[in-house]
Amino acid sequence: MNLEAFVLGCGGMMPLPYRHLTSVLLRRDGDLFLFDCGEGTHVSLKRLNLKWKKIDAIFISHTHADHVTGLPGMLMLSA
Repeated sequence: MNLEAFVLGCGGMMPLPYRHLTSVLLRRDGDLFLFDCGEGTHVSLKRLNLKWKKIDAIFISHTHADHVTGLPGMLMLSA
């Protein structure tokens, strides 16, 4: 099994230009799993040349704003 982790954001208290809100992407044998979706997640995905349309599942750990504010943007991109 091949497993890769991409930290897309880790700046929950104070996001900076290259430190977006909480988000992690796992790639396991070609399947993509997104854990949390802070604002700016789509920017990090684009910068790392990861395809957001290929995400198989999105998991939200809890409903604090810094973990969910990127969902509307991700959903608008998929429309």
